[in-house]
Amino acid sequence: MAENGTPRVRALIVDDEELGRRMLRSLLAGDDDVQVVGEAASAQEARRKINEQQPDLVFMDVEMPGGNGIEVLQDIEAPMPYVILVTAHPEFALPAFEVQVSDYLVKPVQRQRFLGSVMRAKQRIAERRVAGLARQIAGAVGSNGHGEAAERPA
Repeated sequence: MAENGTPRVRALIVDDEELGRRMLRSLLAGDDDVQVVGEAASAQEARRKINEQQPDLVFMDVEMPGGNGIEVLQDIEAPMPYVILVTAHPEFALPAFEVQVSDYLVKPVQRQRFLGSVMRAKQRIAERRVAGLARQIAGAVGSNGHGEAAERPA
């Protein structure tokens, strides 16, 4: 739990370069709302960890062994995490947004730009969680336990 009592954002870092992963860990180190739950250094490892860990947030490099980050995102089954692409290749921006990445950061990453992107991610993830809770509550209130709408008094 974060200091404010809300669940922490679970993040996965995907980059084939140790230096890139270390840089992202360093930028996230002061953020008590984000918990790095894992790292991946290849496309295959990224697919596996995304499916197993179901992170809220993924920092994804584009070029890595075994495929690229955009291909990995195309293979993800629901629920789709909030994805921030972090790459040295600005030419992948259009294909990245076609697979619904939430932000696109070009290396070397500027600290303020990174922090702003993470702040937006946390807001969207919180909104997604609230919407999910609202759906659960609506389902519980609107059901009589048999999947049918509860009868209303006349």
